[in-house]
Amino acid sequence: MLLEAIKYFKVSLSIDPIEECSFILREIFNIPKNKKEVEKYLSLKKDLYISLGEFLFKLNLIPLAAFEYLKAANIASPQEEQKLLLKVHKVYSTEMEENTAFIRSILEDGRSEYSY
Repeated sequence: MLLEAIKYFKVSLSIDPIEECSFILREIFNIPKNKKEVEKYLSLKKDLYISLGEFLFKLNLIPLAAFEYLKAANIASPQEEQKLLLKVHKVYSTEMEENTAFIRSILEDGRSEYSY
């Protein structure tokens, strides 16, 4: 069931089913486990957050992607945490670059849709 849910994350184009699956997976991960299983589940949970972050980034859902990376960083080792925080920075940098390029193109074209 878990693998099916992960596959569903990767092929869904609507954010509502993704959020619904995310809720279901959170409930699965909250089921008490023995100590041996906990490490495996945390690793799987972290990988899931990273995959979801990458998927949301491809859909240009920047804040949601960054949030998933932050959730992964929260349960990662210190070294992995630094890498994930760099991804969050990259995600926001990409969004700022796109916004800056859009504003620059408007100014260069001499268009001002927002003037009063």
